[in-house]
Amino acid sequence: YTIVLGSAPTANVTITVDPDTQTDLGSGSGGAVTKTFTTANWSTAQTITVTAVNDSYAEGAHTSTITHAASSSDGNYNGISMSNVVASVTDNDTAGVSVTQTADSTNVSETGPTSDTYTLVLTSQPTASVTITVDPDVQTDLGSGSGAAVTKTFTTANWSTTQTITVTAVNDALIEGSHTSTITHAASSSDGNYNGISISNVVANVTDNDTAGVTITQSGGSTAVNEA
Repeated sequence: YTIVLGSAPTANVTITVDPDTQTDLGSGSGGAVTKTFTTANWSTAQTITVTAVNDSYAEGAHTSTITHAASSSDGNYNGISMSNVVASVTDNDTAGVSVTQTADSTNVSETGPTSDTYTLVLTSQPTASVTITVDPDVQTDLGSGSGAAVTKTFTTANWSTTQTITVTAVNDALIEGSHTSTITHAASSSDGNYNGISISNVVANVTDNDTAGVTITQSGGSTAVNEA
């Protein structure tokens, strides 16, 4: 957009153009720039270039307010009132929790028992810490015992760093054959974009190690009786 004086000043007029942190006028996010009009160039429009700041917050469509302040030894222009410019900003961030399984699946076995892993990470920067409760059923153990939940916390600093969930099969004595374990996720935060956000479940494939059967054991390897 452009600015220009409406009349010739008697002295230089310096206009400070000050954006909020959503836009950059050439001096960085939220950094002010100045434009000076002299008695010679007062009627030549000067251009302000407004660039959106590509932050990591999920804000949706929002605005940026740019204010103007004039200083001059010409009393007609010093402190003169000027309109704000409100820029419409299109966002490119979406709040979400990415769940990534190893090779797109989670596979564990009761023999051993064995473990597999998957990761969690936020897709945009939150405005407050986000705590994710990871809750398995009784078929798996995430490190706190069979069916016990664990928590992972993402802050405004570590939100883009993946955190690992280790899934271990619970070696029970039930004959179940190949079965699954469902692990759910719930988010809590004072950031409304993340509080209660929907997060995909992980369904782990569990290999059983139990078989139906009756074991017969004889004393000394044989059974001997006497009619006497």
